This record gives sequence, structure tokens and C-alpha cells, in this order.
Amino acid sequence: MRHITLLSLVLAGIAAMPAAAQQQSQESEKPENKIVCKRDAETGTRFKKKTCHSVAEWDLISEENRRAAKELVGPAVNGARGN
Repeated sequence: MRHITLLSLVLAGIAAMPAAAQQQSQESEKPENKIVCKRDAETGTRFKKKTCHSVAEWDLISEENRRAAKELVGPAVNGARGN
């Protein structure tokens, strides 16, 4: 009886594996999960640095950079005048 129970659990696990693999592959095919690599020039070397992130991470990085630039330049752009 113990062997039959163990065998049924193993078979159930094997049957569930293709479904889990298919779900994982569908998630990785989503555009926001696609990995994109960019090469950036570094000061002091001819070689470029390779940086890889998902599309969603690149969007987040761009938004953070935009926000930081607005904080630095914001008062001058918004019409504040210095004496």
C-alpha cells in the first residue's frame, strides 16, 4: 500500500511538471520580462560596460533618472529666477 501511495505521488508530480514549465515559459515571454542588454561608455577605458535588465526594470530606471533630473533642474525650468 505504501508503494502505491508513493508511486501515485511521484506520477502526480511528473504530470504537473509540464504545466508548471509551460506557465513559466509563458511568463518569461511577456514583454516586460524580456531581458535587454545595453552597452554604456565608461570614462577611462575604450571598453563599454554591458548592463542587462528586464524591460520593466529599464522603465523603472528611466523613471528614477527622470525624477532625479527634475529635482536638480526643476526650479530653473519652472521659472524661478536667481539674483
